[in-house]
Amino acid sequence: MSPGPITQSAGTGLGIVGDGKGWSGGSTRPDGEANQPQRIKENRAKVFLEVELHKRKLGRIVLELFGDVVPKTAENFRCLCTGERGVSAVSGKPLSYKGSRFHKIIPGKIIQGGDFTKGDGSGGDSIFNQDGDGTFGCENFKLKHDRPGLVSMAHKRGEEGKQSSQFFFTSKAEPKLDGKHVVFARVIEGIDKLSKLESMGTKGGTPLFEAVICDCGELESEALRTRKRKAEEIPLPPGWKKKESRSKPGLVYYQHESGQTQFERPSSRSSKDPLEKIIEKEKRQKAEEEKKEANKLPERAVQKGEARIWHILKKHRDFFGKPAKSWRQSQITWSKKEAKESLKALKFKLENVAYGGGTQALQKKFENYAKGESDDEISAKVGGDLGPITKKKKLFGGYEIAKVSFELKIGTISDVLETSEGVHLVGRFE
Repeated sequence: MSPGPITQSAGTGLGIVGDGKGWSGGSTRPDGEANQPQRIKENRAKVFLEVELHKRKLGRIVLELFGDVVPKTAENFRCLCTGERGVSAVSGKPLSYKGSRFHKIIPGKIIQGGDFTKGDGSGGDSIFNQDGDGTFGCENFKLKHDRPGLVSMAHKRGEEGKQSSQFFFTSKAEPKLDGKHVVFARVIEGIDKLSKLESMGTKGGTPLFEAVICDCGELESEALRTRKRKAEEIPLPPGWKKKESRSKPGLVYYQHESGQTQFERPSSRSSKDPLEKIIEKEKRQKAEEEKKEANKLPERAVQKGEARIWHILKKHRDFFGKPAKSWRQSQITWSKKEAKESLKALKFKLENVAYGGGTQALQKKFENYAKGESDDEISAKVGGDLGPITKKKKLFGGYEIAKVSFELKIGTISDVLETSEGVHLVGRFE
């Protein structure tokens, strides 16, 4: 079913929870939008996405950002539309939706895009946490998925609750997404373009034709004018000067040391070369790794009757469907079967490494996966290393791991095994 006009029956509104500032989901106009003060509406930023379908121009989609309800999420999207934050220190890619594609379109369900680093739904960076993994947490769930044409944040693949740059449009009301994904905008122009995009989808999600955001940016609004006024009050970064442009009306900014000129006002954020940021981050990471290595306790040698083992743990929801949690994820909802399949796929990758590089390469790769994917916080920090154990060592509520460990040959990995904590892969490398 293709989305129609953005309408909603009176009495439901945007589903915004009252917050003491004039917001209430029950106060509505006939068109279904809550009676927000005009001042708030005028101060909302408006952005646009120019879309190409099969290398032909489809047209413009205009969005109104709910910066008064979810300011951090709205600002992330706005900056990725304007590209004003330059290059990501995490991926080295421009922090911009321009040139990215809609990688997942399912008719009647979802139109998803925003992965400008990989393009397949596994990547993306936000403007936040640039010294870390480029993600940020869910801001709030005040706005509900109660109509077509809303825009909501997608989670980073495999890490529920973490957001970067990926987003999706709703094709209909999706109440099951409430409390899980953050609604931050609505389509105010170009809903017909969404209908066309949706018709290019498939049940599996792979679009029939490539749909690309060929241009994007921010439209002139009271919010933009206010930001410009405030920006003019802030001193320019060192070395920058402004003067009247000769080529078009307005100001041009000039960096007298490098000779660089630009029409956008430079900020302190952009005064540093993006490459410098990446180099600085790598230096910090290297220094931290060296510090950890220096403070690391000497490993105890494996004695007779012992085996030194490594493991990767995947937690899952319990028998009654209750979610689990770990240091990586605040809520783990996948089933035991799904967790097992994940580890089977991981084992297949690791065995391919062993064929090409031997035990040493296998151990290194196993440790890398454990650091990033294991739900056991303590061992994950040391690459999944559980140290030397005996046959009678009780681990994770039982003796299954100890039993399997002594059956393994050095340089091999176990099949997926179960404990009361979840499912595991066990490796023996010495």
